[in-house]
Amino acid sequence: MIRKTLLTALAATTLGLGGGIACAAESWPTAPIRLVVPFAPGGNTDVLARQIAAQIEKNLGQPIIVDNRPGAGGTIGGNHVAHAAPDGYTLLIGSSPQLAAISPIVSANYDPGKDLTPVAQLSDGLMVIAARPNLSASSLAELKTLAEKKPESVSCGSAGMSTVSHLHCEDLARKLGVKLLHIPFKGSNDAMTNVMAGNVDLVSNPFSIPQIRSGQAKALAGGNQARHPELPEVASLEEQGYRLDVPGAFGIAAPMGTPPERIQRLADAIKIVFDNPDIEEQLLRIGQIPAYLGPKEFGQALETYREQLIDVETAAGLR
Repeated sequence: MIRKTLLTALAATTLGLGGGIACAAESWPTAPIRLVVPFAPGGNTDVLARQIAAQIEKNLGQPIIVDNRPGAGGTIGGNHVAHAAPDGYTLLIGSSPQLAAISPIVSANYDPGKDLTPVAQLSDGLMVIAARPNLSASSLAELKTLAEKKPESVSCGSAGMSTVSHLHCEDLARKLGVKLLHIPFKGSNDAMTNVMAGNVDLVSNPFSIPQIRSGQAKALAGGNQARHPELPEVASLEEQGYRLDVPGAFGIAAPMGTPPERIQRLADAIKIVFDNPDIEEQLLRIGQIPAYLGPKEFGQALETYREQLIDVETAAGLR
């Protein structure tokens, strides 16, 4: 009888502990989460981060604080997250160069494949080649002719060294068979501002639709393989005889070693956002299309993006 009573008590205690552990796991997060944007405010990544964060925090029950840490092609913010505590409270949002492969031309203190773990892919950036309004070229053919007259006479702005927009400049120059003058900024918003001011000739910026509509910039190409849904009157790159090979997906990652259950909790909260049929229209306004992938699938996609980035960088002489 005594033995039976002890066993019963032990089983109850074990169940109680197990329930407590389960409750503790389910109650995470219990504090605000910081979402690090490795670029300046107002750019593509920043706008996407703030739009997504406002919706994810409703599903997590905790605030998501957007933390801008620009510089060095996104590697300052990436380095901060890579060396943060692996507890799920510090995350990185970025595009393929920050999450898959960092070019050797950028000094970085982290390796995405070793120091970050994928949480979820969010979207794929639509491509728009935007130019200053008074540039004497209104198509890629005319841009090629203009750039051929004098190498590096046409400038191409970007969000920083080895960013997607920089690689777009390099890949576009290679495909056109010309040399463009690359001018890096701390974010795509800064690059776009300089295009509107006439200081820079062109930029690859999917978030340039409002400036194009207002006449502050003009589109030389809208979309890569297909026309941009918001610019149906503008020919895509492929229609004009070209195609860029730079992967432009955006996603979220956490420090390596973050507990898998927290990664999954984050991924599930993000998926709820993308299950909303209205998300496509919301993202199209900022030049993105929904492309949600969970942790495992996103990890596999990052391997492909890494190979694509290396191919483009090698062909452009950046490796």
